[in-house]
Amino acid sequence: MFLGFLGACDRPAETISSVGTAYVGSVTLRVFAELEPQAAISGEMRFGEKVQLLRRRRNFYYVRNEAGVEGWTHRSGLFNERQVNEVNSLARLAADSPSQGQARVYALLNAHNHPNRLAPSIFQIQEEELVDVIAHERHPRAPYDAGPLLEAQPSRASVRRPAEEPEVSEEILPPAPPPPPEPPMAWMRLSGLSAVRIQQLADEGVVDEYRGPDTRASGDLWTLVRNKQGVSGWALNARLSPAIPDRVAQYAEGARITSYFSLGPANREGTAQNWLWTTLATSDVAYDFDSFRVFTWNNRLARYETAFIQRGVEGYLPVDILPQEEGGMRFRLAVRERQGLVHRKTYELAGVRVRLVQNVPWPNYDPLKQLPIMQRLPEPAFDGRPAPIPQPGFGDRILGTPGRVWDSLRGN
Repeated sequence: MFLGFLGACDRPAETISSVGTAYVGSVTLRVFAELEPQAAISGEMRFGEKVQLLRRRRNFYYVRNEAGVEGWTHRSGLFNERQVNEVNSLARLAADSPSQGQARVYALLNAHNHPNRLAPSIFQIQEEELVDVIAHERHPRAPYDAGPLLEAQPSRASVRRPAEEPEVSEEILPPAPPPPPEPPMAWMRLSGLSAVRIQQLADEGVVDEYRGPDTRASGDLWTLVRNKQGVSGWALNARLSPAIPDRVAQYAEGARITSYFSLGPANREGTAQNWLWTTLATSDVAYDFDSFRVFTWNNRLARYETAFIQRGVEGYLPVDILPQEEGGMRFRLAVRERQGLVHRKTYELAGVRVRLVQNVPWPNYDPLKQLPIMQRLPEPAFDGRPAPIPQPGFGDRILGTPGRVWDSLRGN
């Protein structure tokens, strides 16, 4: 155990007179009285609490919260300001994004601040608890870099006066050669290829100097979820189960349901709903679905039937639901066409018929060229507070219900 290794060290602890603050980055954080294998637990701290850093020994810190609880803990249980801002920005992004359906878990599941198995878990999804699905991303397994908890302070010995730099004579270099000319746009047709071969290349994604983006992906599939308290985090998709009724889910045929939506009541009593879902039968791909399907309710036979289905597509979330004033329902989704451009298609459900009402190309948008969500988070907003981090803890600031939320996380 790493505590035993550090407890056996004779090196004295490095004393730090509260050089900075940190924040509890785990659902519950236990602190110990000593750095020993059998050290007694001196107390527990909750997610988001502000703590003072008093002493340090390698990657262990002696911390104290505002309630006076103090003890030793590892660096992995603490958040710096960058991690705090990321959690706030992630919650803001998820709050502004439409839900792509709900999911539940059948066993306790940790939600992390990053799509990484080694990242801290900021909250837990309880059994049978429903969470909103916001987005899916696939990330390869990699170490988690939390960054320094404290900014490094240079020692006096390392601070030296800059030496006088010797004069360097400027060497005049010749100008850089111009870039080579690009091939003409119709280079494939000019090369004498037959129309059949050009069509084959079009099916493969190569048309007149255009090559479609690589849709292959590897790694774990992560889902950005949002709970009822407004906290957002990343959970492993394999542990989530869509909350669509079983009478509809039975038609998935082994494919993974990536999103689902209600398209309004299917009968006068309101006991059945029309449903839209997107599914993905192929694994290790970067797009979100390869099929979408609309289910309507047959009141006479008391069963769901397929009103519309489209297979073999390359689709991307999010899907938008557009209610109409006349009572009909429309939905819009993004699909890549053969020419490589992403099109936004709008469909309308009228009774039991689904028809395409709009097909607009989206030439300036390509989902596969977008940065990952954690690299395009919005700036954190604190409702006018001058401090960059809310007090007493950013968790209470996001949730707005301090105390009750933490009790729910602990199962009370």
